[in-house]
Amino acid sequence: MDPLETDMSEEKIRTLALELIHKESTMSLATASDNKAWAAPVYYVLHQSGSFFFSSPDSRHILQALKSKQAAATIYPCASTWRGIRGIQMAGSVRPSTPGLESIRSIKAYLYKFPFTKDFFAPGQTIDL
Repeated sequence: MDPLETDMSEEKIRTLALELIHKESTMSLATASDNKAWAAPVYYVLHQSGSFFFSSPDSRHILQALKSKQAAATIYPCASTWRGIRGIQMAGSVRPSTPGLESIRSIKAYLYKFPFTKDFFAPGQTIDL
């Protein structure tokens, strides 16, 4: 089915969106505070009801998102023509994960999707959620 078709059911749109979310690996995270906007690409994983990603607690996008309590993101594949552009835009907030089972499962899902990131987690290292 052509993604540009305007007569799609809600179920079909949801299916296409989930396929895109699971297929792609990065999202562009947009933040702003004090009239200064910023966008940063981050690896993400969809797990349960949220998107999870890791960033330095001191990174500009994290500091801005926590200060303003707002963020927006886009997920999209590479397109060679303007008619081929499709993607997902979303708005919400960024919050640190709290220690617990959900965080452990999210980290596990993240490492499964991005096995090369295991190098970021040294044995015995404390992970700042």
